[in-house]
Amino acid sequence: HGFIHAPQVARLPEVKAQIRMLFRTGTAPVDREICAIRSFQLTNRRVAGRVRPQYKALESVLRTMADDGSKASLSHRCADMDTQVPELMGVSRAVLESVIFCHQEDSSWPLQDAAAVKKKFDDIFGATRYTKALQNIKELQKEWLKVTRDRRSDADLSQAHLDQASKLAGQRTERERVAE
Repeated sequence: HGFIHAPQVARLPEVKAQIRMLFRTGTAPVDREICAIRSFQLTNRRVAGRVRPQYKALESVLRTMADDGSKASLSHRCADMDTQVPELMGVSRAVLESVIFCHQEDSSWPLQDAAAVKKKFDDIFGATRYTKALQNIKELQKEWLKVTRDRRSDADLSQAHLDQASKLAGQRTERERVAE
């Protein structure tokens, strides 16, 4: 975590930081302006005689205007914010991380080796979900084929028993008629 003012440089026991992002939801019925705010803290801790920085995420807030014109704020944990912001923006988290908010140092990912590029594209386009869904469908299909085979063999066995019972009943009635 690279803070602009590290606690050692500022000669303070702690440094706080805040990131604010203003965006529009872009949804057709109600296009709202939302402000996402994240607060962080970097503290110097003395561990085993050495000063070590300790990073801590303090709070995450989503602010918007309510229908009546008043400001509405929702406080979230970071995990909730990581799912809510992409959902509100209408893009996947992979698109946010790899395309929209791609750091300058990471912007050459399309030039990386083929496996890394494939993984990024799979994340961006949701190919892993598609692949998992196909695997699930194939497993269900195998299971249904097994169940169908088992039921067909049960039906064939029942039909053979019925045929045998009909044959035996026919033989019995034939013997009874001959015996009379």
